[in-house]
Amino acid sequence: LYVVGGAWRGIARIHMAQTNYPLRIIHHYRLAVAEAEQISRLLSRQSKDSLARLAGVSRRRVDALPVAALVLRRLIRCAQPREVVFSAHGLREGLMYAALPERIRREDPLHAACRDIAAREGRFGEHGAELDAFIAPLFGDEKPAAARIRMAVGLLSDIAWRMHPDHRGEYVLNRILNGPFGGVDHAERAFLAVALFVRYTGTVEAPEFGQIINMLDEDARRRAPEIGLALRLAQTFSGGTAGVLENVRLRHGPVNLVFDVAEEAAMLVADVIERRLEALAKALGRNPEIRVGGRKR
Repeated sequence: LYVVGGAWRGIARIHMAQTNYPLRIIHHYRLAVAEAEQISRLLSRQSKDSLARLAGVSRRRVDALPVAALVLRRLIRCAQPREVVFSAHGLREGLMYAALPERIRREDPLHAACRDIAAREGRFGEHGAELDAFIAPLFGDEKPAAARIRMAVGLLSDIAWRMHPDHRGEYVLNRILNGPFGGVDHAERAFLAVALFVRYTGTVEAPEFGQIINMLDEDARRRAPEIGLALRLAQTFSGGTAGVLENVRLRHGPVNLVFDVAEEAAMLVADVIERRLEALAKALGRNPEIRVGGRKR
């Protein structure tokens, strides 16, 4: 059940505050039916004064909240959904979307937002497809949904270059966790944030993650740092410039992670490249190997 409207968004805010939810993004906030019924029952029986004292309650929604909660309870009873999903958008956004040309409506909203951000905030514009193609061989067993999020990480992997190096990780973490873009649920948003934090810091475990890391399942906790480290290697080698990665490719077998470099790009293989290849290989459980012009270095 997808619910739209300010009063119902108020219910989501209260639930977030009461449960100390790690994100403060209403869009795509999900509640199991039992949780939605419980919070709706509680709010539908509260007085105005009691509601005003609750964390997360907007003053202008106090009068409407008990009625909205009662309606939500009745709607859940009639519709019998598996869960309730809150929308930050409403009828106006729906009308605007309906008026868009068909070719724009077919675009992936997450990738469209990421491309726009990358074009404005990246060093040399957007070349996420090239980055994605470079790291893709490491993730051949992914499902389409996971590949879609990986592409988004690549598109956003150079947006913090203007920040001081000591603050890039913190900047990108907050930028992604609080950014106004759609087409992504909360677990996917957390994945993006963790992967990009690792891309800038090289740190796989960090106190900055807080409860965010708990939003990821075991597989995602492994893959997010791997993607971050792979992009860290790619961005360091290419300097954020399109075309450079055409001279190198990654491949891995059961033992080694091989970094194949064309002869004409040998001068780009510096100590920092070796260190970042080692970090990625360790995360993947492989031994790092650099080859230049087909020869082991």
